[in-house]
Amino acid sequence: MKITNISWFYKTINPYSKHLHVIRLMSILVIIFILYYNSNNISFELMVLLPFSIDKITYLHELDKKVEIHTCESKEYPFYFFENHKLSDWIQLLDHNENYVVTMELIPDSDSHKFEDPQLFISKPFLINHHSSITTISKFMAERVSHAIRYYDLDDFIFTEKVDGITPVVILRYVKIKI
Repeated sequence: MKITNISWFYKTINPYSKHLHVIRLMSILVIIFILYYNSNNISFELMVLLPFSIDKITYLHELDKKVEIHTCESKEYPFYFFENHKLSDWIQLLDHNENYVVTMELIPDSDSHKFEDPQLFISKPFLINHHSSITTISKFMAERVSHAIRYYDLDDFIFTEKVDGITPVVILRYVKIKI
């Protein structure tokens, strides 16, 4: 009995065997279907074609290609400190098959800020998409805010949550691009 089990196993894995072609064909078709299904769900073809990394920050000026920016579709997203889950919510709102250029503006005190006040941009424009790493973006934001505090000699009150809910805000301005 062991001999027949071994010979059956050998026949199924042997590519030159004339037996069990249907099973091999079905296995190959199932594998192709799984690969196709997964590529459509996670936009694998988009990830292959992206000219930038999803695990590190890529600045707009690092691209070697021309970029078409849709400025009329510019949007803003306020990111309040101490609400880290909001960043993942925002990333999930982005279109699956689109790339974006993002700028970050720091507003140290959201309560007293007015539209006419000077803007404090804390980063060069960088690229993201729906597949970008939330951890990488949040670390990058924290690093840029820390750098701005040191560079502009701001108070450390930025990192303390106030009782009345007034916290610093990073305004994420983003716009779709075509690469």
